[in-house]
Amino acid sequence: MKLFLECIPCMLKQIVDVVQLATTDESIQQQVIQEALQELVHYPDYRNSPDMLRILHPMVKRYTGISDPYARIKQHDIEMARGLLPKVRVFNGADPDRLLQALKISAIGNLMDSAIYSNLDLESCIHDELSQDFSLCDLAEFKKDLQAVAAKGPAPDGKPGSHILIIGDNAGEAVFDTFLIECLQEHHQVTYAVRDVPIINDVTLEDAQAAGLTQLVTVISSGSDAPGTLLERCSPDFLGLFNQADIVISKGQGNYETLSDAPREIYFLLKAKCKAIANALETRQGSAVFFKHRL
Repeated sequence: MKLFLECIPCMLKQIVDVVQLATTDESIQQQVIQEALQELVHYPDYRNSPDMLRILHPMVKRYTGISDPYARIKQHDIEMARGLLPKVRVFNGADPDRLLQALKISAIGNLMDSAIYSNLDLESCIHDELSQDFSLCDLAEFKKDLQAVAAKGPAPDGKPGSHILIIGDNAGEAVFDTFLIECLQEHHQVTYAVRDVPIINDVTLEDAQAAGLTQLVTVISSGSDAPGTLLERCSPDFLGLFNQADIVISKGQGNYETLSDAPREIYFLLKAKCKAIANALETRQGSAVFFKHRL
């Protein structure tokens, strides 16, 4: 997906927010913003906003010496999400279509994005969000694909022969991905991919451990240093799994921006939180979508 003009002020605001989060030194803040503005002039050279943000965010780290400015926010989001798990589990158990509910819960987690939302009362959103339908939903085809790959039978080691790759998004929502992982693991091997280095509030290996995912599922780094999955910057191990997995599920806007033209079928699960993404998906802003990207 291309870099939209609407992305430019959004990226600048993101850098202003993070440098103010990282330091109160106004001289450092000014240096970062000046350098970011100089780079933003070259936006036509970048494929999409995550591609450019992987250049802009390290400016903050370089000037402030802080490798993970969102560390405390991610810790808060993870703790809040884990505290809500019992209530969310009740919602999940009450729906006759457990897979659909798990997808909805995973999409709710996508609200926990500190780069876009602030002071969000997630608990008050749960009931309303779960009662709404996806504006785009390829659930029937997803179920058919799950059945088809499960028919491969067990692997030589007795484990399921089918393999599903989930590409995670932000740290807080990774907690809510638990339900989807549990649902899929009943008949499939599942691997969960995270960012290689801290960027915005995206989930890393350390965050996945704090979220409890490493005890539930195999977690790997994608090798990506962007708030998305730029395949040309991913590790060979991740690329091998990405290409060979029977099904890939991509979470969040950043992954959609970077994988929307990927050379394989992918299921995208996200909230259309900005106008540009909503327009690209031909849906309303703020709606949840689950759809299959076809070749």
